[in-house]
Amino acid sequence: VLATTHAWVKAVIVDMKVCPFSHSVDKAGLPQGGVTYPITRASSVEQLYQAFWEQVGELDRVDEREVATVLLLAPEFTSGSE
Repeated sequence: VLATTHAWVKAVIVDMKVCPFSHSVDKAGLPQGGVTYPITRASSVEQLYQAFWEQVGELDRVDEREVATVLLLAPEFTSGSE
């Protein structure tokens, strides 16, 4: 999942310049900081919502030059799973 996501981010977000602040799969934002790709095993809306807010809290706790962007991966979630 992670390798596929990195490849997609590079091809679409970085190379096609969808986000002008993305410099690589590992650096983005203003000021430039790290990109993290946490993987959640959430399979329900409630679990995904919780995982999302955990990442928001993490972004709030770290310096933006350390982590500027989070792309939360939820490979087991489908919107029809409810």
